[in-house]
Amino acid sequence: MRDKNGEYKKNITKKSVYIFLTFFWYDCHQVEGDKNEMNKTIGKEQQQKPILYVTKIFEFHAAHFLKSHNGKCAQLHGHTYKLEVTCAGHMNENGIVIDFGDVEHYVNMFIIEVLDHTCLNNIKQFEDNPTAEKLAYFIYNTLNEIDIPLKVTEVKVWETPTSYATYKGELM
Repeated sequence: MRDKNGEYKKNITKKSVYIFLTFFWYDCHQVEGDKNEMNKTIGKEQQQKPILYVTKIFEFHAAHFLKSHNGKCAQLHGHTYKLEVTCAGHMNENGIVIDFGDVEHYVNMFIIEVLDHTCLNNIKQFEDNPTAEKLAYFIYNTLNEIDIPLKVTEVKVWETPTSYATYKGELM
């Protein structure tokens, strides 16, 4: 909002100064203890719930070959893939974001049962070039597009113990 001279008005209220100084004081003094007590004094409308991340690790076995590769990976070979699925959310009243058993159930049903002990080249979504990157992208999107209570924020697909691809839903 601008004043009569065209300058921006600064909407400073006692409450906004109190909130700023309270957080500034806590940050400067690195106060030990429960910052939630401070939040209670500010008002419920100013509070935000913390986002927590829960990760479940899976394993599946599959074969593939990379038609576009000019090395040994152009030949049919297999991997024991390691899959990490990370979900985000708020803790419920019991301190749980999502039950690990629920994550396991949905990932097994929609991902592991589809990919385990297959030749990945035979799955339409990989267009005959099933890279770890395409697997991560496919798994992330599959889990976020179906109607399940998971908010997947990251998928890692480990092709070897030292090589993996990650997808977080980001675009460049």
